[in-house]
Amino acid sequence: MTKQEIAKGCYEANRIYCKSIGDDSLPAWDDAAPWQKMSVINGVEFHQANPDATPSDSHENWVKDRLADGWKWGEKKNVETKEHPCLQSFDKLSVEQQRKDMIFLAVAKELSTENDVASASEKVLTAIIKDVLSEKIEEMKAPKEKSKKSIVEKIVEKVAPKKTLKKK
Repeated sequence: MTKQEIAKGCYEANRIYCKSIGDDSLPAWDDAAPWQKMSVINGVEFHQANPDATPSDSHENWVKDRLADGWKWGEKKNVETKEHPCLQSFDKLSVEQQRKDMIFLAVAKELSTENDVASASEKVLTAIIKDVLSEKIEEMKAPKEKSKKSIVEKIVEKVAPKKTLKKK
C-alpha cells in the first residue's frame, strides 16, 4: 500500500470515530484540504519510521506538525485562525481525544503490514466482531457485570502498544 492509501485509511477511521463522539468537522478524505492530507501522511511516515511509537508519541508528532504550520491552542477548532483545543500534551487530553491517537496508530500499523485494504479491513473487522461477540456473551452470562473498557479500547489494545489512558 502507498503512504497515501494508508493515510486515507487512518483519516477515515478517525473521521468515523469523531462522528461517533459528535464531531462532524472532518470532511471525507476526498474533500479534505491539502494541509489535512499532508498532516495525516506525515503521521503515517512518522509511524513507519518509528514502529515502536506510542499513541502519546503520535500525538506529540501531530502537535509539532501543527505548531510548525502556525497553529496554536484554542478552545475550539478554527481553521481560519489556526486554533485547536488538542494542541496540548497527550496526558491533558480527554480519553475521547486520546482514542483518536490510539486509533490512528492501530490503523497505521495494520495497513502498513498488509498488501491490500481488503486484508487489513478483514483483520480489523474480525477483531471488532470477536470483541463484540465476546462482550455480548459475557453480558448474557453475567448481565450485572459490565466491562469497563469500550470495544474501541479493546481493539486498540490488541493492535497498538500497551498504554494506560489517563483521564483529564
